[in-house]
Amino acid sequence: MKSIFIVTSGDYSSYRINGVYSTKEKAEQSFPSKHRRDYGVEEWVLDAKVDLAAKGYREWFIEFDKDGNVTQAADSAPDESSAPSRVNVNGWSGGICVYQILAGSRAAAIKIASEKRAQLLAELARPKGRKR
Repeated sequence: MKSIFIVTSGDYSSYRINGVYSTKEKAEQSFPSKHRRDYGVEEWVLDAKVDLAAKGYREWFIEFDKDGNVTQAADSAPDESSAPSRVNVNGWSGGICVYQILAGSRAAAIKIASEKRAQLLAELARPKGRKR
């Protein structure tokens, strides 16, 4: 699959796309040198949703309770809001976590979500100011 590289800046309502490039190197070269930390590069796979749907991938919503038990695993056909290369945390409240994932099966979606949940819990347990 072919990718493009999007240079972005800002957060939430100030988030914007500053440029679209054919390689990560070209995207990184486009940053203003004195403001490099204010920019990011996102890789977007072209035609990914269509290609993945044709391969049988579904969009899964996996919900865990505070003890890590799967309480829901619902699927639907991918649509324009699906995130093909991302795992989105749609909610975190009292230890309940909901993940949105594109995967080829229920088992694969639960495995990916479980791994992402473990990463999130490890990050939350890490003392502030300490890096990996």
